[in-house]
This record gives sequence, C-alpha cells and structure tokens, in this order.
Amino acid sequence: MEVVWFQSTSIVHVYRNGEDHFGDQALNYQGRTELLKEAIIHGNITLKIWDVRFLDAGRYMCLIEDGVHQEEANMELKVSGGKFESNMLLPKTIWIYIPLWFVPYLVFLILMLFVLASFRRSIPWMVEISGIIILISTLEMEMTIFYLWMQLRCRGVNEDFFIDSLAVP
Repeated sequence: MEVVWFQSTSIVHVYRNGEDHFGDQALNYQGRTELLKEAIIHGNITLKIWDVRFLDAGRYMCLIEDGVHQEEANMELKVSGGKFESNMLLPKTIWIYIPLWFVPYLVFLILMLFVLASFRRSIPWMVEISGIIILISTLEMEMTIFYLWMQLRCRGVNEDFFIDSLAVP
C-alpha cells in the first residue's frame, strides 16, 4: 500500500509498505508531518501537521494505491490565528543581514553628498540627478529588505534556525 500527500507540486508525506519515507519530502515539511497509522485500519488516511504555518494553507491531495485500486482525495487547509500575525513581523535575525546592505548604502550617500558639495557650482544639474539617485537607492534598500523577509517566510524559517546554525561550529 502506498499513500502520498501533496500540496501543489510539493510532496508533503509518503507512506509505503508500512513505513514512512522522508527522502522525497519537501524541505519545509520535514519533521512536521505524521501519518496516523491507527486510523488506516478504519479507512481514514489522516495526516497530522505540526507547527502549522501560514504558507501551509492551500489545497492538499492524497493519493492511495494498493496495487489493485487507486483512490484520490482532495482537501483544503485554512490557517488563521495568532501564528499568522507573529509570522508577518520581520524575524529578529534579519538584522544580521541588513548591515550588509546598509553600510554600503551609507557610504554611497556620503560620497553622493561629497560630490554634490564639490560640483554644485560647476555642474548645476548634478543637484537634481543626485536627488533622483538617492531616492532610487533608498527604494532598492527597501526592496532588498522585503526580498530577504519574503525569502525567509517562504522557506518557513524561524529565528531558532538561525540561532542554532550560528551556534554550531
């Protein structure tokens, strides 16, 4: 008998020949799923997901095959509650990465102000262009922070992961 749970194109859980197989499981589900084997005897294929995240919401499909028959079931998982609000905040560890972009940004601004002060009289259009460049670079900085935030959220990474990975030699 084989039972495979999918969400979109991601494999959530695989149960084959009486054992769980985690080799093909999507990274963001590893260590968070369990197929309740006691329920199989009663005809229920129940998948338990721990530490449910906002990105776990969506349509799930269960494929069941026993060599003779093949069945398919679909279900919708909706996520709401306090976990959603806490996940929407920036992770504390993102502050480790922000200086990597912020320090060069400050250097750039200081250089732009120096160029602006030096060439103000000889090149009057430099004032207008430097203002536009400063606005564009600020937008780039905001986009970088947003990209990092979304990348961490889509991976389902929390602060504990970073703290543990930094502590390991």
